[in-house]
Amino acid sequence: MPSLAGEKDQALCKGYPQHVKNAFNTLMDESEQRRAEASIIILKYVDSSLQDEHENQLTENVKSIIRRLVGGLITKRPYAREGFYTTLQAVMQLHPSTVSVTYEVADTKLAPNPSLEKEDQTAQLVGEVLYYGALIRSGHASSDPSRIEYIILRLLEIRQMEDYLDVMASQFLVNLMEERKDIMSSLETVWMKVKPLLDPEVRELSPCLLWLRLVMLRTSTASTLPKEWTSSSRIPKFLARAIMGTVNSLPNVHPLVGEVVTSLAPKSQEGRNYLISLWIRLKGHLSMCTVKELQLIFNVLQLVVPRLRTAQEVPMVLSGNLIPLLMTSVSRHDQELSTAARGMASALLHLVSSHQHENSEIQLAVLRALVLPPGSIRFDQLTGTKLLSQMMSHLSLSSLKGFAEILQESIENAAYKDVSGNEQYVVNTLKQLILHPKLSTEEHDEWRRQKLMAIMKLALFCSKSNKNKMELRSAFNKTLVTYSGGNFKDYWTSLEQVVCEANKELQSQEEQGKSPLGVGGAARWVQVQEKLAMLKSDNMKDTIPSKVFQLIYTQMALYLFLDHKVAKDIIEELNACCKMMMMSENPKSQSKETEGQPHWVEVVTELLLSLMTQEEHYIRFMAQNAFRLMCPLATPHTSTIILDILDLEKAKTLVSKRLDEEEEAEEEKEAEEEAEEEEEKEEESCDDDSDFEEEHAELDDEEGMEEVDDNLKNSLMAAMGDFEDDIDMDSVPIEELNKLDEKVEAIFSQFSKKQAEKKKRQKLAEQETSLMHFQNRACDLLMVFIKEVPKLSLILDIISPLFDAFIMAGKNKLMRSLQGRLRSLIQDLVVKLRKFPNEKDVTVSVVVDSWNEFFTASLDMPDNLTKEITGCYGALVHLCVEIQDSKCGLDNPVITSYLQHLDKLLSTQMTSVKVVAYLVPCTIECSGLRKVAEEMAQAAFNSALKPYKRSLALEGLQKLYENKAFLEERTRELDETIAPALLKMLSEFCTSGAALKKLKTNLLNLIFVLHKNDELKDGQSIFNWQLVGDGVVKMRQSVTRKEFAKCIHVYHKLQHSLNLPRDISFAQKPVVVQKNDKAQLKMKKQPQVNGNSVNHGKSTPVKNMKQQKAEKRKNKKMMMDKKRKRVTFADSENGEDDYKSLDMTVSKKNKKRKRQANHKEEDTLSSHGWKLLPSKQKT
Repeated sequence: MPSLAGEKDQALCKGYPQHVKNAFNTLMDESEQRRAEASIIILKYVDSSLQDEHENQLTENVKSIIRRLVGGLITKRPYAREGFYTTLQAVMQLHPSTVSVTYEVADTKLAPNPSLEKEDQTAQLVGEVLYYGALIRSGHASSDPSRIEYIILRLLEIRQMEDYLDVMASQFLVNLMEERKDIMSSLETVWMKVKPLLDPEVRELSPCLLWLRLVMLRTSTASTLPKEWTSSSRIPKFLARAIMGTVNSLPNVHPLVGEVVTSLAPKSQEGRNYLISLWIRLKGHLSMCTVKELQLIFNVLQLVVPRLRTAQEVPMVLSGNLIPLLMTSVSRHDQELSTAARGMASALLHLVSSHQHENSEIQLAVLRALVLPPGSIRFDQLTGTKLLSQMMSHLSLSSLKGFAEILQESIENAAYKDVSGNEQYVVNTLKQLILHPKLSTEEHDEWRRQKLMAIMKLALFCSKSNKNKMELRSAFNKTLVTYSGGNFKDYWTSLEQVVCEANKELQSQEEQGKSPLGVGGAARWVQVQEKLAMLKSDNMKDTIPSKVFQLIYTQMALYLFLDHKVAKDIIEELNACCKMMMMSENPKSQSKETEGQPHWVEVVTELLLSLMTQEEHYIRFMAQNAFRLMCPLATPHTSTIILDILDLEKAKTLVSKRLDEEEEAEEEKEAEEEAEEEEEKEEESCDDDSDFEEEHAELDDEEGMEEVDDNLKNSLMAAMGDFEDDIDMDSVPIEELNKLDEKVEAIFSQFSKKQAEKKKRQKLAEQETSLMHFQNRACDLLMVFIKEVPKLSLILDIISPLFDAFIMAGKNKLMRSLQGRLRSLIQDLVVKLRKFPNEKDVTVSVVVDSWNEFFTASLDMPDNLTKEITGCYGALVHLCVEIQDSKCGLDNPVITSYLQHLDKLLSTQMTSVKVVAYLVPCTIECSGLRKVAEEMAQAAFNSALKPYKRSLALEGLQKLYENKAFLEERTRELDETIAPALLKMLSEFCTSGAALKKLKTNLLNLIFVLHKNDELKDGQSIFNWQLVGDGVVKMRQSVTRKEFAKCIHVYHKLQHSLNLPRDISFAQKPVVVQKNDKAQLKMKKQPQVNGNSVNHGKSTPVKNMKQQKAEKRKNKKMMMDKKRKRVTFADSENGEDDYKSLDMTVSKKNKKRKRQANHKEEDTLSSHGWKLLPSKQKT
């Protein structure tokens, strides 16, 4: 077989770059991406080579590339053939001058050669076909009439040689006919060869010949074609048989399929009838078809379905057992069949999405075919796809409403009702439909309400035998919340409408004896309806208590369908609360019986807290909104009831009590169920069955004995010892047996303790989880309380308890989620205090007392609450200022309390982080701030105080001098006190070596603010700014760059305001010298020039800090490198002995070098003021 490139070509290859040579190797790669990149490289090189030359004068390098590409077509590697074919086609298409070279190469390399082996001859035939294909698709095959005639005849000849070459050669002939119409009939020699091949009847033609005939009929305009070809080529019976004959070409779809569908699907109605008739013929194969035939039918449908134009055509195609076969094939393990089925599903989706206009009925026709029998409502669930869900996003308005009607129609079918899960799917789908964005406008509200009632009837009044009735009812209750969009008013309106409609339906079913509530539930339902009628009477209709009880009663009426036992208990408690409310609202009915009893609001609050523990979201949603309605009537004890849940000890008691009650209820329920089961068994079973049950119970006991803990077995075996030899128990002494009894008794007692501890831990874990959830639900009510309570006194009462609960939650890692909720509540509380309505029910003294109480408590709070403390402290200050009398003057109670706070702050130990939280009063606009400034100034310049306290005072002074209210009260005496103290503090920092970064920053900030707000008296300032500027410069010169880094931005501001110099050097870190280092002392006494000693041949310059650190790192690295060195003898004959002897020698040398390095490093470091610590001796 000819090689990929001959010796001559290899010699010519030396003329072009190496990356082009490498590209030829990459053309044979399996990766399509890499082949494409290599093809681009070759195309770019050919293009650049032909730009400088004349188009008709090809260079030798380009000719060599053409030879290699044509020669590469005859390789046996499929990926290589594809790479060479694609590149050759692109080169000929872009550069027509290369076509003549390909002729020369093809005539030599692709000419038939009988001397080759059969495999090589086959590869040569494939290469010849690919060359003709590249020539045809490049558009230059028809340039030479004699050449094109030869190509057609040669392709017709080759397609008959091998079956696998039939489709390939036919494809290129089709490309040629589509490019040049009438090419076959215009060439006489070709037509004489083609006509006998295509002239037989359709049933006698092979798929490829029929394909060529259909293409010729589609593309040809000549009248020379036989007329009988047109009529005979449209017979569905023979076309269907020809299509099924292409099953062997799978997984690739034969091109005949697409050509047949195209020819039978014109715009005229006659052509449409042919297409439907074709499908009817193909559908007959579905009854008994193989997997390959089913795959082929799905592939045909991918082409047929998008061409459907009317709603009447859809059921003709999607009928019979096609949909069940589609449902079972989509999720098949056969990948090829599954891909074909999913392709058909995608075609259905495309059909629906392309007909979104209102007048089209195709969408509903497709949905009806998928949902109604033999399809399924749960099509998505059974197939594992989202076809119906995706179709819903493309449905038109009329189709959405029509789909809802289809769902209701399907669920009324008795066969569908018995299938588990159908009703639940209909409920969920109807919920999605009524929440669809296209139906969310007001004009569709009535239709949405009707569908909501349909969901209610389907969920609440389903048959008792339905296993999913609880899931249905729960889903409906969730639908109510989502239906209203979370809006409480809409939810309440929908809830009342649903209960009213349910009452009518219940009455009609009770007349037929089909009540779903039973006797007890029906009685409770009647009781609730009577209570609702009483609450809606004229004298109580619009009152807050009436609305609260109406909401709870209405929700509990629906809850009777879900769990009538729980609803029964809640209704009984609600009746008692309602009675208390009626007595409290009617002054005439009040008596001594009501004295000493809790207010009805507090009792209802406890009831709502118990409802908040329910898992159902809609119950908690109702409880929160009922509490929101009741907040205007809240009492001081209302918040205490909720805050008790956040107290760990009280909450644990409540949770354990609730868990015990739940366990008792579950035990009673299980006992009742077991009793009922036993009664049924006794009635149905016979004596033989009872014998079998006894035997079965004995087997269960034996299986239970096998489940003994493995650790217990091992412990017992270890205690009794090995029994490999038989032992006579009579010969064992009684003392040994007693000891064995003691060991076994100890093991069993230890095992029982472990089991008891395990159960206890499980119970504690369950209690902790329930407690955490309970506390989080209590936080939901607290959030409502903070936002809705109109009384300021009630808000002030919960400030300290909230912070206490936050601190307690921080002590337990399991309570982190609760801690986050509490932090959010505190932030909401701060916002509420800042934006409280003008009508306040407290005096300034009450708010000041709360402020003082919070300040005292905040001193002991952790630092992670600094942000919340700052917000709450500031909010209380602003609240005090709003309530106080504006004419109070210097006797302001707010300022008096704040001065007490300052005294407390300056006399107690606390972190500098939290101390900033108490500077908010310095920013408020009120009278009496002069006293605060005097106190701050006295503390700021008192050197006996801690630095952070002085820093606090400096920052407070800065905020005061930025406060307009204080600037109006500012006195000359205060400035005269501050001016000298300021200069003294600057000089103090110039001599002090302490790095008080925060204090210096606050001092510079204060200087900037004082200069900005300086008041000139008689044209002269009280502050001597020249001296202040000099002091700032000296302070900068006295500190290092690192110490001054925090102050640099403030210094830049002072530079502009005080005209300070720009280029000022920082102080250097002082050099520490060891007293016993005589050489260093001698060097120190030598004269210095620019920081370096004068060089007399003995001294060295003093190194700065960067050089010292660099040398230290270098020495440390040297020491680590020496420690890592090891010597091995992998090829030594003596092996381990040689290694040991050499290791001893190397270790001695290393120890000696280490000592020398340590001495050298010690000398170096000691010269810079540091001392080398002695290293640990290795043993």
